[in-house]
Amino acid sequence: MQNRILTFLIAIFMVGYLTGCDDLLDTEPVEEVEPEVALEDLEGVDAVVTSIYNRLQSEFRYGQQLILAPEILADNSYLHPDPSGRFSGEAVNATGAHINFWNTGYTLINESNTVVQSLNEMIDEEGDDDGFDLARAEMLIGEALFNRAYAYHDFARTYGYEPNHPMYDESGEQEGLSVPLRTEPTEDAEAADERPRATTQEIYDQIEQDLLDAIEFLEGNDRGDPYYVSYEAAHALLARVYLYAEQWDEAATHAENAINAAGAEFVDPEEYAGDFQGHPSDEALFELSIDPDTESPGVNEAIAPIILPYQWHDLMAADNLMELYDEDDVRLDLYDEEGGHTFTVKYSQSRGPHTDNTPLIRYPELYLIRAEALVEEGDVSGGVDYLNAVQEARGGYETSTSSYDEAIDEIMDERRREFAFEGHRFFDLKRRGGEGEGRYAEIPKAEGESPVPYDDFRVIAPIPETEEENNPEIQQNPEY
Repeated sequence: MQNRILTFLIAIFMVGYLTGCDDLLDTEPVEEVEPEVALEDLEGVDAVVTSIYNRLQSEFRYGQQLILAPEILADNSYLHPDPSGRFSGEAVNATGAHINFWNTGYTLINESNTVVQSLNEMIDEEGDDDGFDLARAEMLIGEALFNRAYAYHDFARTYGYEPNHPMYDESGEQEGLSVPLRTEPTEDAEAADERPRATTQEIYDQIEQDLLDAIEFLEGNDRGDPYYVSYEAAHALLARVYLYAEQWDEAATHAENAINAAGAEFVDPEEYAGDFQGHPSDEALFELSIDPDTESPGVNEAIAPIILPYQWHDLMAADNLMELYDEDDVRLDLYDEEGGHTFTVKYSQSRGPHTDNTPLIRYPELYLIRAEALVEEGDVSGGVDYLNAVQEARGGYETSTSSYDEAIDEIMDERRREFAFEGHRFFDLKRRGGEGEGRYAEIPKAEGESPVPYDDFRVIAPIPETEEENNPEIQQNPEY
């Protein structure tokens, strides 16, 4: 996002491991200024919020890993036969080859905690003084709460199981553990206490509360720009969270709230491929912006080089993904072929060398959340109507069924078609893993690779070794 370099040191920026050890605090500041000076006004806090947005660009979050790893960990992608070595472990689900954004995620959470605490203190002190912009302060709190919730949801779905998942143990035993919960800022490593993992439900409860509060702060009070958190994006993320938690009624309600509030819409079919190269997309509720004049992930970290044939060309589109598309589906315009291998051009360096905007929340997700939630509540026809709205926008084909199983299968296929190479597939398969109707018995892989049973320990990521070493209170995931 607008890449203003922070001109101060907040000693909390690298408490990623958040243990109690002095040697963990290793961020080099651009310029050292006392934190209390940096955070004494809205301008200083706004700079921290800018840093929060910038951290979404990290290769360990949405600059690369959380976009591409869920594709190769599941069945949307396979590794090119002449790879660079990137994602080779994830391609075969090797033990320990998973997603790891621990340091980046907790740094962002700590910045968010700092923003929330600092602004609440300012509001208490300033009140309704004429010189204090209360609306701006509340908007920044809403943005920080959203980003804290977003990070915790990524943590929860990566390092643990979902609420109501068959592997979830409500007693809080190992299968029911998530990550350490921190909602207060830590100013330095010595102040960071050793803390055990919270339960999955505790983390989800915090996410829910943060997003409900963010919605309240942002209603009629956001920037009206999809490069920043908005009221409708907060509803949309909450709908996604409720979908993972299988709180179907709440998921359907908040998806509808986001649809009603969104300024986005389905683009015309003939404009679909071009819209993906637009900045921002007309379908974006929340989009990660990378300014080509001031920042670039670089050839080794960016998404485009990993998928394009004239650079690393590592992650290809699986045949069984391509077979799901009807020949008239406009989404086929976002694929190309080189040397017998199909690759996506969703990320084509449209903003500059190695540089693309990244979609984080898009309008069609709201329809597919609502479709799935309605079907799960027993309203198959209502759910299929929302499914068909997406299918009509993309290719004019239509689903007609009154069967729960058929509707769920088609919704999951549509999510696969719509969100390919956007980081959803592995998590969709994981959250629906288990036994019974609408459940996957295993996580399928691209052709030639063995599927992974839903209860296999490799489905959830290992707690990083450095966190284990520095925090004796943390408990590792089973079999790592």
